Formats: sequence, structure tokens, C-alpha cells
Amino acid sequence: MKLNKIIFLIILSMSFFEKIKSQDNISIVFKINNEIITNRDIQNEEYYLSALNEQFQNLAKEKKYQIAKASILKEEIKKNEILKYYILNQKDPLLEKVIQNFTTKLKFKDRAEFEAHLSRYNLSIDAIIKKIEVETVWNQLVYKKYQGLIKIDKEKLSKRIKKQTDTKKSFLLSEIVFKKNNNEKLNDTTKKIYNSISEIGFQNTANIYSISDSSKFGGQIGWVNSQNLSNEILKEIKKINLNENTIPIIITNGYIILKLEDMKEEKVKINLQNELDKAITYETDKQLNTFSKIYFDTIKINTNLDEL
Repeated sequence: MKLNKIIFLIILSMSFFEKIKSQDNISIVFKINNEIITNRDIQNEEYYLSALNEQFQNLAKEKKYQIAKASILKEEIKKNEILKYYILNQKDPLLEKVIQNFTTKLKFKDRAEFEAHLSRYNLSIDAIIKKIEVETVWNQLVYKKYQGLIKIDKEKLSKRIKKQTDTKKSFLLSEIVFKKNNNEKLNDTTKKIYNSISEIGFQNTANIYSISDSSKFGGQIGWVNSQNLSNEILKEIKKINLNENTIPIIITNGYIILKLEDMKEEKVKINLQNELDKAITYETDKQLNTFSKIYFDTIKINTNLDEL
């Protein structure tokens, strides 16, 4: 009798939850190890990507869904790896600094203005902080794992800085970093990307095709000192005008297409040590980005992913 009662209660509770699930229209899209991702999670990711890049909203509904799905999948894979070594939801002074930089990157004057912007997309600052924490801790993990492989030629950088005049030239750049499909010619891949740029713009194309973390921001890199660019990249940038794109340039982990958003020249007093520190930071970050992609591709292969 007791067993029948227990079975009845289980069936009743299952029916109750199924009813709620149906009412809320929530469905499980995929499982990553022991975590589940629902259509609601993907919808929230769409809001997040729209908040970072307002042009994202102009994409077709299915395209937005696919990009958001890939984005949250990438975040969950990173988070699963992070949890092997770190505890999340910690109050870290570095995290607060990253949030301030994040706000500045999106061109908000302060955190309050940023929070007001998020509210228009049904997002809370706490939800964004969790996402920023995953990226911050992931970068720390990559640095800890690969710091011994970073190669910086300080003498070469120093010589380059000493050649600088009192005029500093900088470029405002956006990027699309991509890999050629094994079964596709480079020209065919490039043609798809350029056609997409013509149809929906560079930012939305970066959301779709770029494998760089900058894709969330529509490929925006920011201002880059010309002295920090390789000769090959600098040569290609000099060939184009404002709002034009370079040809695909070979880089360590694939190819890169750059868009020249703006450029400026400033009269500066060269401080060798300060400029050297900046150049070392830039070169370190560039190498870490490459290692980050290698590390992510490795753990993705070994991740237990079930799409439902």
C-alpha cells in the first residue's frame, strides 16, 4: 500500500513539473557533462550578445539562435574546465577592475549607465558579472598553464621602440579570425565572409565567422599602436582606406581579416620603459590568445556533449 502511494506521488509530481515546463515553454537543448542548457538559457545569451553589439539584433531569428547557442556552449565548456582548478563566485579585486574595463570598452561613462543599458535587454549586472568572471578566470588558467611557453624578445622590442619618432600612429581595428574548412578552398571561405560583410556588415559577420573572443563585441579590438603590429599586418593596413577590409592575413592559428575603423597620429614624448612594458603586454596577450584557442579546442574534443 505504501509503495503504491509513493508511486502515485512520483507520477503526480512528474505531471506537475511537466505542466510547468509546458507553460513556460522550456526545453533542454543539450547537456554538457552534468550541466543542462535550455532554450531559455540560449534566449538570455541572445539578449547578452545584443547588449554587447546592438547590430546583432538585425540578424535573422535562426541565425541569432545558432550564434547564441554556440556562444553559451563555449562558455559552459570553459566553466567546466575552470571548476577543476578554481572555485567561482569569489570576490576578486581583479574582477572589479575587469568590469570597469568592460564598461569602458562598451563606451559607458559609468557602471550605473551600463546597468541601465542591460536592463533594456532584461539582463542584470549580476548575470554579466558571472560571465565576466568565467572569462577572467579562464584567462588566468591559460596563463598559468602556458606562461612557460611565452617567448618575448625584449631586445627586439626595445630596438623597435627606439626607432620611433615623436609621432605615434594608432589604428582603431576590428577583426575576423577564422580557420579554413578542411574540405573548402581558402578563396571559397573568404568569399563567404566578404559576401556576409556586404549583406549584414562587419560586426555581425564577426559574430558568425570569427573564432576570436572579440566576436562577442562584433570583432572590435580597439586602438592599436602601429609599432605593435607585425610588418605583414601593417603592410596590409596601409593598403586600405577607412572602413575598408584587408585581405586574409596568415596568423598563428589561422587567418585574420581586419577592418580599419579609424586612425590617428599624436605627438608624444617617448618613455622607453613605459613603451616597452606596453609592447610586452601586447605581445604576451597575443600569444596567450593563441594558446587559449589551442587549449579550448583540446578540451572541447574531450567534453561529453549530448544535443537533444
